[in-house]
Amino acid sequence: MGISNILFLWFPFLLLHWTGLEVFSFPELSTFWSILFVGLLGVVYNSLFMVSVALVGPVVAAVGVMCTIPLVTLVDWVGFGVRLSFGGFVGCAMVCVAFVMLTRASSGEAKEEGKDGEMEASLRQEEERTMSVGDFVLQDESESEDEGEVTKVGELGHSSASSPPTHTIKRS
Repeated sequence: MGISNILFLWFPFLLLHWTGLEVFSFPELSTFWSILFVGLLGVVYNSLFMVSVALVGPVVAAVGVMCTIPLVTLVDWVGFGVRLSFGGFVGCAMVCVAFVMLTRASSGEAKEEGKDGEMEASLRQEEERTMSVGDFVLQDESESEDEGEVTKVGELGHSSASSPPTHTIKRS
């Protein structure tokens, strides 16, 4: 997006300026610093949002961003004297309650996962190791009625001294 802006959108500005349809000028220094400050706040906000998504997950981070609504309402009331309507108050309260409920639910899941997580993780690692190491065998049941004809399909390298686990693929 930025590259296309640099390559294509500067030309219409010059054309409009030279024709006199729209005269462009640099802003005053105070306006320039305000624009720069707002841009830097945007960069800080997006950076902190990405960090919060990484730390607490996208759902909790998104609901946390919605908590800026009551904060902005509070700033408008205290700083600028804007009165809050009953509907606005109810909406702000609902956002705050939803955030509290979500964070409590996610912290409860984290505690449960902490207890069961170690056992599940070790079982998952054992299953992945078993699936990735060993001989793969193809068992054709169509040619033989009792055990079927067993054909070795491939062997993956393994370093254990014991016999590798065998996986059977049956063709019907």
